Amino acid sequence: MSTRIKAQFDFLLEADKLRGIERQNLILDCSRQENSAEHSWHICLTALMLKDHANEPINIDRVIRMLLIHDLGEIDAGDTILYSSDNSAVKAEEEAGLVRVLSLLPEEQANEYIALWREFESGESADARYARAIDRVPTLLHNLHGDGHGRC
Repeated sequence: MSTRIKAQFDFLLEADKLRGIERQNLILDCSRQENSAEHSWHICLTALMLKDHANEPINIDRVIRMLLIHDLGEIDAGDTILYSSDNSAVKAEEEAGLVRVLSLLPEEQANEYIALWREFESGESADARYARAIDRVPTLLHNLHGDGHGRC
């Protein structure tokens, strides 16, 4: 097996741990907590379905790549509440975890995805603004479906 594909398989095995990270919110039917991998899948599907409603031109491939990797740091840091008052330490832990996980990839891939994550976090590009907005849609849908209650 080539070194490159072994590194990519090692990354995929590590990324699988995202399935074990429980998020703060419940799934829509309120039967259990959502895991971070389910969240990643759902927001990618949401981004794809709503792309024609973006306020500015976006590259949906870049957006989906951002959304697929943006929570990988939770493998080490766990899920945190988005609106906590001082989350700088948590953000640093998430970034360190993300860099650790992505560093399993071949160097050029790791660098590409780390840069993409930093772009997402900064929210300065049209793709990042759209991705960050889409990341919040599931909570909105849950609140609307639950008559204004984010939790069941």
